[in-house]
Amino acid sequence: MFKVKRKYLLSLILIVPVLTIAQNINISHNQLSSPDTSEYEIIYEVDTIHQTKTIIEHDTIYQFDSSTKIADTAKHFSPNDSSKLTALIAGSNKNQYFLIDLLFSPFIYSNKLTAINSSENTAIDYRNAYEKPQTSYSISLTPEYKINRWSIQSGVQYSLLKNKYSYPYQGEKNVKYKQDSSYTKYINDTITSYEQIYPDSTVWRYVIDEKLVTVNDSISKNKTVTVNQIEKGIQYSSFIEVPLIFGYQFMHYKKLSFDLKTGVITSFIVYRKGEIVSFSNGIQTFINLSAYPYVTTSFSGYLGLNINYELSKSINIEVLPYFQEGYSSLLQKKSSMYQSLERKGVSLGLKYKF
Repeated sequence: MFKVKRKYLLSLILIVPVLTIAQNINISHNQLSSPDTSEYEIIYEVDTIHQTKTIIEHDTIYQFDSSTKIADTAKHFSPNDSSKLTALIAGSNKNQYFLIDLLFSPFIYSNKLTAINSSENTAIDYRNAYEKPQTSYSISLTPEYKINRWSIQSGVQYSLLKNKYSYPYQGEKNVKYKQDSSYTKYINDTITSYEQIYPDSTVWRYVIDEKLVTVNDSISKNKTVTVNQIEKGIQYSSFIEVPLIFGYQFMHYKKLSFDLKTGVITSFIVYRKGEIVSFSNGIQTFINLSAYPYVTTSFSGYLGLNINYELSKSINIEVLPYFQEGYSSLLQKKSSMYQSLERKGVSLGLKYKF
């Protein structure tokens, strides 16, 4: 009996100190969970070993990565600003929005011609010598989605290309000319005398002398001759294009920002007009551009530098110098020539931010 009571007494002696310590801890916690409503100071400490910062707020510790953009100097926050502090710590302040770009672009281009077999070398040399691409233009409307520094955009673009040609050739031509000719004929001369019709008659008549003369004349005639000629005009080609462009903003200074743009443009040819030279077995002919063996769809790569100036919170002016090069042929596989386009231009326009 005494042994049992001694066992209970020993347990009671051990429990009492434990309860006392727990009660003290609970009191301390209650005091910390009810901070004073007055302004308080957040202390930043740098742990050089773990590369983290520590915020101590009434003995409550928050840790976050050192890359978070909060100044290392002490800041003062009221209790009402705790939600802003939480957002900064959690990194939830992402910048994302939609835009729409309206651009007009004058550009120059060049035809890159390559012979698949040697039979087209003459045609390529001929076209390079007597074709001169003219300044062309495009108009585009492209929605854009931007998140932080990154962007993606697509839409629709119309492009019109002009190419001036002056092809020399030797051809037959009908010309008019004068052919000299001469012939002889009798013409009446002056009256020289009177002549009696009959010796015993009283009737007289005039005697008119005739003389033989040579007459020179020129006769207009037509003939066909071979002459040097020039076949000239302008080729027109128009495309509906769908761009897929990715962008990265690498600099932002006050109202000025710079974006690097790159992507792919899909082009669908919709209209062709004019003539183009062709050689078959060494014979030079001219083909209507609409009958030339073009493909309906082609692809090109795109690289540009977008310069934006903020007029207001919603509207930007943008200038976009760019380079575009085709990586698929404009001609069908049955053609013995490879043709692609290279463009260089500057887009000008407005960007509206939603």
